Amino acid sequence: MPTASERDLSSQSTPTIPSSKAILHISASTRVKAPISRIWDTLINTSTWPEWNSFISRVTIRDQPHYGSSADPATATSSSHPDESNGHNKVNVTNNNRLSPIFVLGTRASFHAVMNPKKPENTTEVPLVITDFKPPPDALSETGGRIARIVWSSDHGSGLKGSLSSWLLHAERVHQIEELDEEGESFAEVRTWEAQKGLLAYVVKYLYGSFLQAAFGRWVDELKGFIEREIER
Repeated sequence: MPTASERDLSSQSTPTIPSSKAILHISASTRVKAPISRIWDTLINTSTWPEWNSFISRVTIRDQPHYGSSADPATATSSSHPDESNGHNKVNVTNNNRLSPIFVLGTRASFHAVMNPKKPENTTEVPLVITDFKPPPDALSETGGRIARIVWSSDHGSGLKGSLSSWLLHAERVHQIEELDEEGESFAEVRTWEAQKGLLAYVVKYLYGSFLQAAFGRWVDELKGFIEREIER
């Protein structure tokens, strides 16, 4: 049975795809008992993803504003280790490419998607670009619950094998994190939804629609589990 929040998400537009034009629409949500900043930091730091994200097992950063592009995209992944002072991950950027694993506006990346959970070593490369990036506002200047938002969409100009013309397939995904306070308990709600349009969106919907919906559900559940376990340590 979908929650009220999930029912609302099913009709949400993305910045460039109205819900009425979406051929495939996927969504999921969850509540996380953690500060909004902690959830945001985990979501935008792709070096944490292999620890919790079973759908996107790896992210290759291809181009970063202020860093430039990687000469060897296969090595543009960075490692991290716990920062003992606050429990967050420190970025340890590799010397040969200088690309941070942390998303910023304009980051171009390849998501390595596990489309067959029985064969997680086989991934599909999906080129994407960060098109909207709004970190949590300063708590001191914000009244009411704070909201953070990140959007990524198909990178049609990547030149990679997985890149398609926009008329064939265009996908856009939103993550929105809202700080909530109910009955004195602070937590945040994570909502994510994606819209797809184009001729191939019909094929994706038929072949992978149910799989992608389940993958989005796992995504938010795994993000929640990872963060709450880290906080309890």
